[in-house]
Amino acid sequence: MRFPKLIASDLDGTLLVESSNHISETAIELIREYISRGGIFVAASGRQPENMFDIFAPIKDEIGYSCYSGGLCIYRGETVFEKTFDPALAKELISDIEDSESYEAMVSIRGAELISPKEPSLYGFMTDSIGAYTTVVNDLKTAREGIFKISLHNKDGVIDRDYWKRRYGSRCTVLDSGRVWMDFIPTGVNKGTSLSALLEHLGISPEDCVAFGDNENDKHMLSLVGCPIVMEHSSEKIKALGEYTTDTVENALKKILEET
Repeated sequence: MRFPKLIASDLDGTLLVESSNHISETAIELIREYISRGGIFVAASGRQPENMFDIFAPIKDEIGYSCYSGGLCIYRGETVFEKTFDPALAKELISDIEDSESYEAMVSIRGAELISPKEPSLYGFMTDSIGAYTTVVNDLKTAREGIFKISLHNKDGVIDRDYWKRRYGSRCTVLDSGRVWMDFIPTGVNKGTSLSALLEHLGISPEDCVAFGDNENDKHMLSLVGCPIVMEHSSEKIKALGEYTTDTVENALKKILEET
């Protein structure tokens, strides 16, 4: 492998323990070393940018961000790509999720995750475990403009994923996003399109890039780059997309830095 010009990594279940807001000091130092050698690092996640800035605080101004599962891409303070939900579709989807007692809806807008929780513990989970900037509102359907992502949550991971994909898959992108989440994002938006826009902006070929991922919402990003690396705990379907597998991103980064 030659030295990659850009490395992109998913967060939850990949660079971070799922539903955590802590990145290891080892990972920060390895990313810093990679950047010092001329590489560009991109954090790619379904999370909001503000939360990601906090996670990468020591190097936050030195890396790029693909946020909301690809709906927003930021590099050195500049918005490179942005796409939000059709308001009518967003309203319908939010209503459907909220009509079921089993599911919670979360609406992602710039600066806040909006919730109207049936289960009070959801707020603590979002703020304490995830570290997200979260606002409780009376009616989620009043948020109609600037919606990057709508998420469905079940704290026990009991989600009829096939149903939601059948119902909305032709009108928006529906993705598994970890054990307790499903994400709904605008059609044509994914981590791959967001990263592709950044690569075009920077003049970098996908063949010169590495990406790390573990879940369905990483598949377009993994398929885009020259060297896709998947986590050992990934499903066989996702593992099939990888050129390599790894137990931790840190170990793979060490190997990249040592061998290139």
